[in-house]
Amino acid sequence: MVKCPKCGKENREGAAYCIKCNQPLNNNQKDSGNNKKILIGIGIIVIIAIIGIVLASGALNPATNTPAVVVNNTSTNTTNTVVSNDSSNTSNAESSNVYVSSSKSNKFHVVTCEWAKKISENNKITYPSRQAALDGGKVPCSVCNP
Repeated sequence: MVKCPKCGKENREGAAYCIKCNQPLNNNQKDSGNNKKILIGIGIIVIIAIIGIVLASGALNPATNTPAVVVNNTSTNTTNTVVSNDSSNTSNAESSNVYVSSSKSNKFHVVTCEWAKKISENNKITYPSRQAALDGGKVPCSVCNP
């Protein structure tokens, strides 16, 4: 039974108006409140699912969006070399077009930089261009300013 908010008369369940004073009964307000709660709950679940999918795909992980850099590191003391497609003198090409960095640092250098000479061969990473070093997440050395 539903009680009229105006006159207090008991009305049958589901009645839209009071049988005594013709006052609209608020039977549907309970249902609309529950419907709003259900819609909010579904909306929250959808948002959480979207965030989970984005995180699982790695779209927000900047490490997955960086280009791969070929690192020529071995446990033995070998020299890292870069093959130039230019038919000119390769030693000049290497010294002017090759940039180096340590795997333990975020800086990159020209090969003639005093700091580049201090990099252990085991930790040395070579880049064929300045842009490749920048794309690899490295920043220019403040001494040699490559």
